Amino acid sequence: MANIGIGDAMKVKSNIGKYIDESPYKREYIQKHFNKSRNTIYNWCVGNSYPSVPELFELAKLLNRWVDDLYEEVKEKKDLCKMNLEELDYSPRVYNLLKRNGINSVNDLLNFDLERIQSLGPKAKNEIESKLSKIRKEFED
Repeated sequence: MANIGIGDAMKVKSNIGKYIDESPYKREYIQKHFNKSRNTIYNWCVGNSYPSVPELFELAKLLNRWVDDLYEEVKEKKDLCKMNLEELDYSPRVYNLLKRNGINSVNDLLNFDLERIQSLGPKAKNEIESKLSKIRKEFED
C-alpha cells in the first residue's frame, strides 16, 4: 500500500482498502454512498488521497471501525550506513575514541577493524558492539 505524507513529520498508511474488503460492502457501494468516483475510492484504499474528516468518520462508522483503524503511522527507517555517530548515543569516552580514529558514521564503523583502535578496552568494545547489534536488529524489523 502506498504511503501519504502529512507534512514532513509523519507518514501514514491507508487501511481503508483492507477494511472495505473485510466488510459486507463492495467498493461500488462505498462509491455510491459517498458519491465518489471509482478512482477516488481506489485512491483512498491505496493511500494516494484521503477522505475529508467528515467522510472519514462516516466511513469508519459504516465499516464498524474506529477512525484510528483506517490509517496507521509508518515510521521511516533511516539508512543505517548514513547514521552519524551522534545518533548512536555513545558514552563520551567511546565517542571521542572513535572520532580520533576517523570514524564519523555507522558506515565508517562497520568498515573499520576495531582491533586497530589503540586503547580500546573490553568495556568500550562491548559498548560499541552492543549498540551496533541493537541498531542492526532495529533495521531488520
